[in-house]
Amino acid sequence: MMQWINWKPRSWAVLCLLVLLLSGRDLYAIMINPIEYDPANPGETFDVTSLVAPILGGTGIAITSASLTLSIDQVDIGATRAGTCTNDSETYRIGDGLVMSTGDVRSYEDGISTSTVCCNGIDDPHFNGDFGGMASESQDALLDQITVTEDLDYFDVVELDITFDMVSGFDTVYFAMVFGSEEFSEDWQGFANDGFGAFLNDVSIALLSISTTEAYAADISGTELDGVYAPSGDPFLVFLNSSDLFDVGNVLTFIMADASDSVIDTTVYISGLGGVPPSKVPEPASLLLMGSGLAFLFSIRKKFKGRV
Repeated sequence: MMQWINWKPRSWAVLCLLVLLLSGRDLYAIMINPIEYDPANPGETFDVTSLVAPILGGTGIAITSASLTLSIDQVDIGATRAGTCTNDSETYRIGDGLVMSTGDVRSYEDGISTSTVCCNGIDDPHFNGDFGGMASESQDALLDQITVTEDLDYFDVVELDITFDMVSGFDTVYFAMVFGSEEFSEDWQGFANDGFGAFLNDVSIALLSISTTEAYAADISGTELDGVYAPSGDPFLVFLNSSDLFDVGNVLTFIMADASDSVIDTTVYISGLGGVPPSKVPEPASLLLMGSGLAFLFSIRKKFKGRV
């Protein structure tokens, strides 16, 4: 004789178990592996090809070299301003790639804005990186194009130069990016004009500064950033260029800096560099699985409701 089960108490127990299992992966999971620099040689350019090529070299291009240059005059703080990142949580809908910051990239994994005592002793989440070091003359010329100002001083410069060849059959280079800043906080809007630029074979293909993006800044949760540039509410940006490309020996320069001050930092996430348009990553699979599991449980609960 079949005995009907009183599903009601068990359904909630199973529901809780399912939620725990499916939420075992942290829904916020940008993980950053900082690129370490040699503190004995501040300001030197060093080879990061082995780190950058596997995570940024996409379909249609072949990265042949990558070099990182940081402006630093405080060699004892051990901070890093560039790193590779994985984004299992699909925060901002951008894929795995590279993160660059005028602060310490380790502060820009997932999570809420928290107070951090940094290198200059200031206990404030906005002031998370002050590494000293000013832009070189060549960097100054690039940064002036971004901020459209010629009388600013630039600090905490981070520059990544990527050399790549185009694969036969591809004639356009793309990349996706999220641009965020502590400058977007209401406390600091208009205080300075930090900027980020991308130059392909010495031609600008992406210029973003605080002054040109503040009107479209959005408080989108996910990381410590106080705001991200989000036209129409979407922080996922795609840039492309099909001119001034060579078959071999193309140079793509990413550069950013604190303008006017050396604190209140700006950060970018870069992904999908290649010869095909990058796509937004799908919604987290765990949420879809959880939704399916909940639907199943409620259907079972409805079926057995009232039976003993």
